[in-house]
Amino acid sequence: MRVWNFEPKVPSQNERAQILWPRIAIQPKSGDAVTSLAASPDAKWLAAGTRGAVHLYLPAAYAPGDIDPALAQVSKTQNPLQDPHAFGSAIMKLAISPDGKLLASSSASGVNTIWGTRTGKEIAHRERPYVTTFPIAFQRENQLLVTYRDNFIQAWDFLTGETKQFANQYRAGGLEVSPDGKLLAIFGEADPSGVIRLVNVETGTKLGGLFPAGAGIQAEVICLRFTPDSKRMVVASRKRVKDAGDDQAGLDMAREVFEINSLNVSNLAVIPAPDTVNWNHPILDIAISPDGNHLAVVGGEPGERDSDKNKAVLLSNWDSSRPGAEKTVRFLDGHGDIVRAVAFFDGGKQVVTACDDGFIRFWKVPAAK
Repeated sequence: MRVWNFEPKVPSQNERAQILWPRIAIQPKSGDAVTSLAASPDAKWLAAGTRGAVHLYLPAAYAPGDIDPALAQVSKTQNPLQDPHAFGSAIMKLAISPDGKLLASSSASGVNTIWGTRTGKEIAHRERPYVTTFPIAFQRENQLLVTYRDNFIQAWDFLTGETKQFANQYRAGGLEVSPDGKLLAIFGEADPSGVIRLVNVETGTKLGGLFPAGAGIQAEVICLRFTPDSKRMVVASRKRVKDAGDDQAGLDMAREVFEINSLNVSNLAVIPAPDTVNWNHPILDIAISPDGNHLAVVGGEPGERDSDKNKAVLLSNWDSSRPGAEKTVRFLDGHGDIVRAVAFFDGGKQVVTACDDGFIRFWKVPAAK
């Protein structure tokens, strides 16, 4: 399995304790596992999902005008937002509208709920039977893309209640809209072919497709993020590979390799030299800082308490056009269980991790060199 080529940059244990200790760790009152995160488009506030509830977090200090006063009031008086339609099930995905005025959730019970962030009130909810995936993405201010029966994609106008099929030939395990609002990436299908399909976010018209692991090699896409300029995508995927040294009694033993690739959106090409992660446990989420200089990667194995198997890594001086190039690597240590989600917060000054141990950890992001 490939590993990060960063030995010269790994800090000593003493340095790690000084540099990387969480700035603060917060446990929501419920004490439940934290299963999802979403940062506002400007990364100035944060939403976190637990069992049947969404918690809002604002920076400890912010300048006048940075945070909508109505949102700040909701955060003080109606936090968390309780979702009775989730029936106590985990909030698996969160999405925030481009203007930050709406918050959408997708629960393990198959219910989508929309809130107004200025009022803390529910605007609409909808049950989605027969789904096994939970992706959501705002297509426009009043329309949410969701999966429905057998994981096909539907556009839901939550103001009128109308629904219609969207890019109806595709199934989705994940949906991601580019920051400029023009492209939708569809990935992680129920039948994992490893292809990423790019479509027009308004019409669903196919623009192209690519395989993150290269032609002829299938790799299941786990998560995907666009760079802030919408010109590239960063993709975490896994593929099954045979290790010649693992053959025993005539059995071909295979192992999973988790990779991070940068993809060029304009010509649908894989940028050479993928970055690969140095733990052979699933990558579950990735995040890119608003300035594009930092990449965060998290993952782990459900039920594993070993901190070496539940990790978060922050790459600084990172360049999506040059994966594999020299960068500063910092381990975000101390998680007591699987790390499910990561996001940048406070305008990119902090990186936040969500963990099954019930804690949300806030880490100070170092200035890029």
